[in-house]
Amino acid sequence: MTYDDSRTDITYLLDSEDTAEMVRLLNMDRFLIKAMGGPLAPLPSVPERSRILDLACGPGGWALDTAARYSTSEVVGIDISHMMIDYARVSAQIRKVSNVSFELADVTKTLPFADETFDIVHARTLATVLPRLAWKPFVTECRRVLRESGVLLLTEAIDGGVTNSPAFERMQALTSLMVWRAGYGFSIDGRTLDVSFMLPSLLRSAGYSDIQHAAYALEFSRRTSVWADFYHNAEIGYMLRLSNYAKFTDLSAEEIEHVYSRMLVEMRQDDFFGMFHFIIIAGMKL
Repeated sequence: MTYDDSRTDITYLLDSEDTAEMVRLLNMDRFLIKAMGGPLAPLPSVPERSRILDLACGPGGWALDTAARYSTSEVVGIDISHMMIDYARVSAQIRKVSNVSFELADVTKTLPFADETFDIVHARTLATVLPRLAWKPFVTECRRVLRESGVLLLTEAIDGGVTNSPAFERMQALTSLMVWRAGYGFSIDGRTLDVSFMLPSLLRSAGYSDIQHAAYALEFSRRTSVWADFYHNAEIGYMLRLSNYAKFTDLSAEEIEHVYSRMLVEMRQDDFFGMFHFIIIAGMKL
């Protein structure tokens, strides 16, 4: 089965107006920010009165945490989902965070901001948001809205987790194949879903300098404090993809549901062990 990489009608693989997806993203925001030690932990410092843009912000978890921590900065989050943006705006009001705003916009299009508007542009887990041919124009567009010496921060999973669960590993393999056949990621054969290895080269070709990266590992074994968050993230995320697995892999819906159900059983066992790896890549506009 082959798919045309030149297609322009590919969109986010999960329904951005789905409440379950919003819950999953809020959960992921919490454990990723904690694992990193803060929303902008990789940066040595954040100048006062910075303007910060969060792309594909979802329900606004990262943007709200950033605005709360850096109270003199102005944070803007954009997302294509009406539901996500509405939730983020209400959350800002409830938390009384006044230096953050949220707007509807599509990150695969021209960003609705003037040249050199932001000091920091942030985006996270876009591997299933941006088709592989969309990455180069995306990082170029991010550079356009960055000010001189501004920084682009990209956070991406290196894997979806490495475990001793046969069913979890099978779901990982199916996910990588599905994502690749749907037109996402830079794998040469669909065995991985990692995009990070291509990002430094893409940033350099778009004119960024001082490319740096920081890698993280997060254990989610059964007896760790992270296990419940990661379990629910997997439970929701894989459930929402079930129809895509049937479309882009060679397994039937019944076979995929069997693997999914078995994965949840194995993840609840006392001898389940797992490690999740992700990376932050930064480039500066000079």
